[in-house]
Amino acid sequence: MAEFQQEAVGQIMAMVEDLNERQCRLLKYIEAHDQTLSSQKAWAQRTFGLQGEPNGTHYEDMSGVIDKGFVRKNNDGSIAPNVRGKVEDELGNYDVNDATVKETYEQVLAELAAD
Repeated sequence: MAEFQQEAVGQIMAMVEDLNERQCRLLKYIEAHDQTLSSQKAWAQRTFGLQGEPNGTHYEDMSGVIDKGFVRKNNDGSIAPNVRGKVEDELGNYDVNDATVKETYEQVLAELAAD
């Protein structure tokens, strides 16, 4: 892996370190399931196994993950994983192909899984 890719991975993982434990859990769950769900509520219920309504702290945690750009909130309110988008952003100053983005993204996923 090229040095600029390693730097991108390091910068993304530094942002992950700023997340609290519940935010990390949300991030890992959302990215692992790689699908768009209808709302923050749906992700919170699935991630934390909630039977009832999420409380304010669940929404605060989700907002933190969205604010960092790890998760994307669409115009219709749905929530989608966006770690690959973060990788693309970090590599944006370099002339890279999709294979380089994919390799870097997979390294971020490996580090998330090991964390």
